[in-house]
Amino acid sequence: MKSHFSSLPISYKLKYIITVVSAMALLIASLVYVIAEVFNFQRGLIERITIISDLIEDNIGPSLALDDSESAQRLLVTLHNDSAIMGAFLYQTDAVKPLAQYISQHNKATLLAPIVIDDWKQLKTQQYHFKMNSLEFIKPLFYDNDQIGYIYIKTNLNSLYDNIFFYLKIALCVMSATIGVAFLLSIKLQQRISAPIISLANTMLQVSKAKDYSLRVVKNDADEIGSLFDCFNEMLGQIEERNDRLANYNEELEQQVVTRTMELSTANTDLHLAIEDANKAKDIAESASQAKSEFLAKMSHEIRTPMNGIMGMAELLICSELTKKQQKYTLTIQNSADSLLEIINEILDFSKIEAGHLKLEKIQFNLHLILGEITDFFDERAKSKGLVFYSFLSPELPTMVIGDALRLRQILSNLISNAVKFTDKGQVVISTAIIKECDNEFLIRFEIRDTGIGLAKATRGKIFESFTQEDDSTTRKYGGTGLGLTISKQLVQMMGGDIGIESQLDKGSLFWFTILFTKSELVVLPALLSVQNKIEDIHSLDINILMAEDNLVNQDVTSYMLELIGAKVTVVEDGNLVVEALSKQNFDIILMDCHMPNMDGFDATRSVREYENNHPTRKMIPIIAVTANAMIGDRENCLASGMNDFISKPFKKQALYNILKKWLPNSGQINQTTILSTNLVSNDVHNIILEEKALEELSSLNSSEKPDILDKLLNLYMNKIPSQIEELYQANIDKDPEKIFKISHNVKSSSATIGAVQLAKLAKELEALGRSGSTENTEQLIKDMTINYQQLEPLLKKYLTNY
Repeated sequence: MKSHFSSLPISYKLKYIITVVSAMALLIASLVYVIAEVFNFQRGLIERITIISDLIEDNIGPSLALDDSESAQRLLVTLHNDSAIMGAFLYQTDAVKPLAQYISQHNKATLLAPIVIDDWKQLKTQQYHFKMNSLEFIKPLFYDNDQIGYIYIKTNLNSLYDNIFFYLKIALCVMSATIGVAFLLSIKLQQRISAPIISLANTMLQVSKAKDYSLRVVKNDADEIGSLFDCFNEMLGQIEERNDRLANYNEELEQQVVTRTMELSTANTDLHLAIEDANKAKDIAESASQAKSEFLAKMSHEIRTPMNGIMGMAELLICSELTKKQQKYTLTIQNSADSLLEIINEILDFSKIEAGHLKLEKIQFNLHLILGEITDFFDERAKSKGLVFYSFLSPELPTMVIGDALRLRQILSNLISNAVKFTDKGQVVISTAIIKECDNEFLIRFEIRDTGIGLAKATRGKIFESFTQEDDSTTRKYGGTGLGLTISKQLVQMMGGDIGIESQLDKGSLFWFTILFTKSELVVLPALLSVQNKIEDIHSLDINILMAEDNLVNQDVTSYMLELIGAKVTVVEDGNLVVEALSKQNFDIILMDCHMPNMDGFDATRSVREYENNHPTRKMIPIIAVTANAMIGDRENCLASGMNDFISKPFKKQALYNILKKWLPNSGQINQTTILSTNLVSNDVHNIILEEKALEELSSLNSSEKPDILDKLLNLYMNKIPSQIEELYQANIDKDPEKIFKISHNVKSSSATIGAVQLAKLAKELEALGRSGSTENTEQLIKDMTINYQQLEPLLKKYLTNY
């Protein structure tokens, strides 16, 4: 269409433009009028329905208040005189079905009573919605200044469409006549413009073909077209002059091309030399990066090996009989070693992130359990400083997610450790919330708020930079490398989130970060996974262990740890001696150092597996890699060589015992004594199933006149919930979604009141299903509610006993 129009003569274009512009002006005017008519009709219809609803409100008060449906019905029937009203429905305030209704004869088969929604209860004035073919009008009704119900009126828009169709017919006739007149006028008027332009075009065509720049056009008018003629004639004169000058320029240009070609050749030679230098620099940088990675691996091994001896001996020494002063010295050694190991790990993590070698895991884990363990870990440290320390988990927080649990723990530990470290009085609070949810992902926000020293505005911008703290005095007073926040920021960004800080000097800080987790299809009740904290005592373990280790300190440390549980340990210092020891004696497990003289642990493991293949009657022995390396790929190398598992130096006694228990041929040989920490049970379960803070708020309602309000509330709740759950089972059998909606709504409200957040959440999901009229998946939700209440009831009874 566009190419066809561009090829038309200018006379035709002018005729079409004049005609089309006239038609469009008339069309726009018609549309504006139609739109104005629509708005006027809507405003008039709303005013009419408002008057009708006001009349009904003035007369319906006693009927609604006394539940008189017959009187209300007679009042609504009077609406049949208005043909636009399709139907009207009267509701009492708390009812879900109408007290009275009117439906016109034309709509009895199609119009149903609307479902009362929660939004109606929030209305303080009338509300209306226009749809394609109708108007829906909802208004709260008041009687003696009390809201007694709602009225819902639905009207059709037939009159509006009839008026629009009538006007369009008239507009079509007027438009046809106008277009015809405009076309006739354009034929006469366009010649005044097109004739001079056509003359100019013919002259330009002659100049183009003959290359005769002496031709000129004759000017007839003094308008813009006349000015165009003058410019065209002037242009022809300039072209003649420039043609003469161009011939002279050609010779100069040829000389310049020769000169520039020589300069370009020289520049190309310089560029090739620069590229060679850049490639050499790139090779040097890659070699430096490789050397850096190798240096980190070697330093990791060389530092961690003596660290294992220091930490292991300190742990064993604490278990022995010591004076108070010796215990103090030993604890100082152990704490210093832990701090040094933390610094080493931060530097290695920073180097791995910087080199792009850090890989994130995508595993399924219990988010509630991770948060509970971290809270428990820092709880004692915070209380020792006199701080109030607690965490709040959002009731909507998922239990199972998919992500990197280790790195989440590392970020939280860094931020919580800083909050406790830099807070001398007040509180440290951890909170969580879901800020975004899509089909298969959660974006979860974590906050750590403290009342510590805070940060100045100038410092906040650089707090996440490497090796940075607020100032030198902070480093001297509190210690640290300044890498924790840098590593945390880089880990958060790798996990699809962001991190930030809000702080005021001497008033405290709020560190927050977000992480994108993948949803897990596995649903687990969180309270079942973190009910107790186990402390294991392993003893009397009658097993033979072969330890391949060339470091004397590590030999002693590991041997002492194993002897404490009654194990018999054989030590060899070289990988060549491992197979020789196997040929002389049977062993239950092998602890294999990866780096030894003559033959390392990888080759020694391959030799053991080859020896076992050549002796089919011998059982395969579990081999545990023991190495000070912590670089990427170490674990994969160990498993690829035939080892079964991996433990990194320095390790503690419990970590060694745990991995032994995992791989021993009969784990029943290990006697375990489990000690339940009642404080940890209560705090962890309350955070997930019962929010104790809600009970404390309820207890504040007690007074001297009514000292047992909380007792009555909880006993009433425990007496009522079991029967309501039974009713839910029956309603599910009867396929009655309305009954499920009512009961679950009641359970949700009462559970939220006493702090049963998990049960309230399940009831909310069940309520939504009942409201939608569906009974699909309701049975599983009712079962989950039953299990949750079975866990909740003993906690409530225990609270009443302690209270």
